[in-house]
Amino acid sequence: MENDTQTSLPDTELSRSLREQFGALSNMLDAQISVKDVAGVSFYEAQAYRGQLCDDIYGAFPYGLFALPGGVVFGASGTLLSSETQLLKEQNYGSQNAREVMVNLCTVHAHTPAPNTNKHLPHVVSLISPCCYCFWHWITDSLPKVVLAEATGYTGVYLIPPRVMTPWARVSLELLGINSYRIEEHTTNIVLADYLYIPTYFAGFHAHKNFPLLEKLRQYYRDVISDSPLTSSPKRIFIPRKPTATFRRITNFSEVQGLLSKFRFETIFFEDFTFTDQLRIASRANAVVAPHGSGMTHTLFMEEASLVVELFPFQKRDSCNCYEVLMPISKHRYRSVETQVDSASDIEVDTDILERILVKEFS
Repeated sequence: MENDTQTSLPDTELSRSLREQFGALSNMLDAQISVKDVAGVSFYEAQAYRGQLCDDIYGAFPYGLFALPGGVVFGASGTLLSSETQLLKEQNYGSQNAREVMVNLCTVHAHTPAPNTNKHLPHVVSLISPCCYCFWHWITDSLPKVVLAEATGYTGVYLIPPRVMTPWARVSLELLGINSYRIEEHTTNIVLADYLYIPTYFAGFHAHKNFPLLEKLRQYYRDVISDSPLTSSPKRIFIPRKPTATFRRITNFSEVQGLLSKFRFETIFFEDFTFTDQLRIASRANAVVAPHGSGMTHTLFMEEASLVVELFPFQKRDSCNCYEVLMPISKHRYRSVETQVDSASDIEVDTDILERILVKEFS
């Protein structure tokens, strides 16, 4: 849920660096082929999802794994290449043009060691992508791939971002029963795999089209933490950013907090809790009020048929329905409050609208 700082090379250095490392890079970029079109790819169907189709951005395909002999994961953004050095577009960049791909190839995330070494691994599922540093994308894009891979019978390594960038990545896998020896942090320039496995679940804002994987992920987490101790487990929670935050603060925080307290909501700052405890708190809640942002991802793990109220920092847009479209998985009742003061970050909550929602829900 933290923002990550990125730096990229100037145009001249960018072009020179790429030419030095990949003599045929321009040809590779001109042939941004689909992973489904790579010669020699093998496919393994997931028995648990036999007969079901994965609805991805390129069409419908059986749930399972593509296995690329001699696959490569390159750079901090995790670009996937085949053994013929062809770019595999779906998992990383969709329809981005060659220029955008070149920039991403040379992007270095802050705190990531300099890319100067290679690593060899026998079997790899890469969970690295330009979006994996975002908590929402990690939960709804990356982890469902793990659910699918495990259902297929995969027993190899998962490649994840450096811990300093995504401190919840490792523990989120361990909670799914993935042993630590199967988790490899991607801190090198190139990872060479005897076999690079790619799930037929292509990430992005199409996550809601593949409910079976998200439903299974929800149940996994709820099961594993169901008996975990927690000193406090409020049923109605308000999950704001801290007043000292620089992004998506609630400008009339005291007013909103006072209103919610009348309806027995407790204020919880998730920044003060570990990922595991965040899951525990969310799993015991049956009503959540929270600003638009990654913290809303936890609504996936609440009690079934809960109330979810999302507070927007702007007039609601179709492109910001990423949490609303997940509500049917848990049969939640979804409501939203749009700000009257359009902003890219801060939120001035219309407390009259919020109160009407709460009165209707709890009267």
